[in-house]
Amino acid sequence: NAEYMGIALRLPDVLGENEVPSSRHYRFQRLVATKQRVELGDDAGTRLSFVWVQDVARLCIALHEAVLSGHGPRLLGEAFNVGSRETPTLREYIERIGAILAVATDVSEKRKRHAFLPSVEVGPIDMAKLCTVLDGWEPTPLDKWLKRTVRWYSKHSELMVSSS
Repeated sequence: NAEYMGIALRLPDVLGENEVPSSRHYRFQRLVATKQRVELGDDAGTRLSFVWVQDVARLCIALHEAVLSGHGPRLLGEAFNVGSRETPTLREYIERIGAILAVATDVSEKRKRHAFLPSVEVGPIDMAKLCTVLDGWEPTPLDKWLKRTVRWYSKHSELMVSSS
């Protein structure tokens, strides 16, 4: 709607360095790092969408610059899905954390899911519109930002535990 003078971004789980200690990523990484069992719901095999926090910031700047350079009419009033191109299952995501930490993962799928999660109920997001309209936009590959995130949490684990 061109009458709306803004741009809406639909974000899945935003992950990355400096997240709050209650974050789902930190909880999973702590369990894997300490070789504890990670219990998942019956939806553990569903494909999910994630986005790196730095990609969100980078995209906001790119959209701002595009509007300032005269591309506002094709952007303003639009809504865009933002995420990584990769859509791992939660089990695969946790196994990637284990691979980065060089630790075997112990994942079980015993309990029932107790909450509605849009990316589980609806499936992963589609970024085709964003990549078409904002020519040249490409999110950071999941494996690259996940390694940075895992390393950050490993380096700051005592800070994270003390602040949770």
